Amino acid sequence: MLSVGRCAIKSPFIALASGVSAPEREGVGCMTVYETIVILKTSLTDDEIGKAIGKVRGILEKGGGEILKTENWGKKKLAYEVRKEKKGTYVFFRFRGAGGLVAELERQYRLDDSIIKFLTVTCDPKLLAEETAREAAAAAHSASAAHAAVGAAAATESIAGG
Repeated sequence: MLSVGRCAIKSPFIALASGVSAPEREGVGCMTVYETIVILKTSLTDDEIGKAIGKVRGILEKGGGEILKTENWGKKKLAYEVRKEKKGTYVFFRFRGAGGLVAELERQYRLDDSIIKFLTVTCDPKLLAEETAREAAAAAHSASAAHAAVGAAAATESIAGG
């Protein structure tokens, strides 16, 4: 596996070079966490983008996957022209599933004309756990800040009123 950022890319060439077969590396039937980024045509309306996101979610759920996170990153300029498109709408998915689910998902991506580019990678469990801990800490911090703001507003109100 090759690490890129917080995720790892599976490569059959790396597996062959290490001399370890895929079932020994991953465990048979295990559920791995994946991230996929899909770039959609910018000519799609918001409803069509919603339908495309729903289609991906349906494929993942039908295949026995668990969707952990979905984010619409919006329209961005592409680094280079892809299928005569200079901009694209980026959509991010994080999900847990088996390797066969990824194959089916990418097959469906290739059949969909609204998808101009995609990339699916596996996530490193250690880095994923760190990110989850950071998000939990940020959520706890924002909740305590909101609680403190409510308390300060109540104190100000009682001072002004009394």
